[in-house]
Amino acid sequence: MRGHVQPAGGKLLAEMYGLRAAYMRSVFAEPGQLAVSIEGFGVWLNVPSTAAPDYKVVAVRPWGGHTVIDMEVWGRG
Repeated sequence: MRGHVQPAGGKLLAEMYGLRAAYMRSVFAEPGQLAVSIEGFGVWLNVPSTAAPDYKVVAVRPWGGHTVIDMEVWGRG
């Protein structure tokens, strides 16, 4: 999948996740990247694919022409 990863932030995420937002990342995926919901799946963001996933998908939502994927450090939620 291709997308832009950044620290999760903003008023909406702070209201949704509270202090958990400090341990989260958001991915702005290019249009057409997702055909199914991937909530609960593991993501290998900062570790090799041979390691255990380091993030978990907690939400997938449309935003403009993109899909926003909210991820939390594995084991925090």
